[in-house]
Amino acid sequence: MDDVFATVRQLLVDEHVLGLNALTGAEDDTPLLDSGRMKSVTVIRVVAALEARLQVRLGPDEITPENLQSISSMARLLERKRHRPASTA
Repeated sequence: MDDVFATVRQLLVDEHVLGLNALTGAEDDTPLLDSGRMKSVTVIRVVAALEARLQVRLGPDEITPENLQSISSMARLLERKRHRPASTA
């Protein structure tokens, strides 16, 4: 799962979703939304970048503040998605 953490962290920098300043001092469990490091309007960019980079599809029920609050919560969500069979719907 360490690779997922690293991927999420790097994606946030690479996609300019969060600048380097926003991640300075941020730990994997640092609240990005509650602390103001990530604005709610940025969530769409984060979701699009995660889906494109990791080739996953997040459903509306998965795009929640709890799942996108921190690097850890995003990594846990993506790990669950990687190990869940694809929906045929």
